[in-house]
This record gives sequence, structure tokens and C-alpha cells, in this order.
Amino acid sequence: MIKNVFLLMLFIAVPCFSQEPGKPVDFYPPGANKPSGLNGYIAVNANLNNPVSPSLFLGFSFAALLNRNIPLGLTGNFRIGSVQSSQSLPAGISAVYAGLAYIGVFSGYRFFPEEPVGFSLLGSVGYGGVNYNYIDTAGKSSYSQIDGRLMLIPEASIDFRPFQFLEISLGAKYLFFLGSERELGISPGELNGFSPFINIKFNPFKI
Repeated sequence: MIKNVFLLMLFIAVPCFSQEPGKPVDFYPPGANKPSGLNGYIAVNANLNNPVSPSLFLGFSFAALLNRNIPLGLTGNFRIGSVQSSQSLPAGISAVYAGLAYIGVFSGYRFFPEEPVGFSLLGSVGYGGVNYNYIDTAGKSSYSQIDGRLMLIPEASIDFRPFQFLEISLGAKYLFFLGSERELGISPGELNGFSPFINIKFNPFKI
């Protein structure tokens, strides 16, 4: 019995210690191409934001990777649909809707960039604007906007790498839209909130 247990432990341990010192254990089957870390990528993402009512963000990003684990790039997002004000409205106005878009730069750190599953912490700083659509009691629309507001967006994600050229990230971010103006029931602060997201990254250098 003891001999069988010892042989089983040896059978499990030998593959682990057969790796080169300082290198992680290879979880891929023999002959498989193990990701060596993206050195740049193009990505599309979708975010579900719910500060006042559920709304969808679509976006993009372009990034280079420094030392395989430090991304540096550009990102942009825009809201599909609008958020309706939950505040009391002035006389003559029946509804107020707000749309949001922003563009910025981002960076962060990717943990375990050479493993099939990793973890990332990122932050974005950008330029954003809010478009307002006012509907009066007669059904007519009028528009205004607030531009040039600072966006701060921290995020965290778990990264899955099924292929060298593909990475799928699932995570959450928080949107800070810094502004103090209030126009007919919606302030920029009402557009802030947590946003779960999916980010699909393609590395054209690995295809």
C-alpha cells in the first residue's frame, strides 16, 4: 500500500519538476502551441452599464504590450440607446434622455501573461461627452450637450487564452464621469456606475 502511494506521488511530481527552473508548469498537451504573451492587440468590447436604467456600451481598443504584461493603448466607448432621467422634470418637459461617449488612453498590468488563464488590472483616463434629448409635452425634441469632461475608469478582468492569437476577458469596470452641470434632470454623475464587460482581443502578429 505504501509503495503504491509512493509511486503515485512520484508519477504526479515528475512532470512538474521536469520543467526548467523558474518556468511555470506547461498545462498544454504535447505539441500544442502555448501562448507566449500578446505583444499587441486589437479588441472589441461590450459593457452593460446600469446607473439609472440598463444600457449597453460598445467599444474598441488598440494596445501594445511592453514586456508582455504592461498594456499601453487607446480605447473608446459609446452608449447604445439612452438613459432616461429619474428626476423630477421642469414644466413642459415630458422626458429627458442622455447618451454618453468617450475616448482615452489606458494602461495596467497583466498577471500570468503566458498561462492559459490570467488576471488583469487596468485604468483608463479619457475625454467624454453627454448628449441630451429633451421631449416636451407636445412630443417635440430638442438637443444639447456637455463636452470635455474627464473620464476615470478602473477595471479588473480574468483573461482566457484558448489560442495564441485570441484572448477573451471577462470583468467589471467602474465609470466615473466628472462633471457638476445639471441639465433638466440628468447630471453627469447619474451616468456613473459599475459595468460588467466582455473584451475579445485579437493579436494579428500570432495568426
